[in-house]
Amino acid sequence: MTGARLQAVIPSAAFAVLAAALAVIGALPAVEAWWASAAVMCAFVPSGLIGPGGWRRRGAEALLLPAALAMTMLADPTMRRMALPALLLLASWGAAAAACTRSSVAWRPGLAAALAL
Repeated sequence: MTGARLQAVIPSAAFAVLAAALAVIGALPAVEAWWASAAVMCAFVPSGLIGPGGWRRRGAEALLLPAALAMTMLADPTMRRMALPALLLLASWGAAAAACTRSSVAWRPGLAAALAL
């Protein structure tokens, strides 16, 4: 794994660490933290391995910030469960779009599958 690809995986790992920390302190149910982390990993790891750099990739990584803010700041479970999936979908869509411009045609169905997960 090259340094650029490793650097592309770091934001999804940081999101998982944030979700785990929130689950440990009791601010977030463990199941919800696990699913949010899994959704981010499924979208950002394959797209990071295919298209690890560029301003589109950094923009997609920046789209994780509203999801992290919603996960951290929304204490009401109902509001968090309404906001978090839409924000995670937006971030996943950004990651797939960033990798789609750099990938070959053969990799695009895999990116679509990662976005669907």
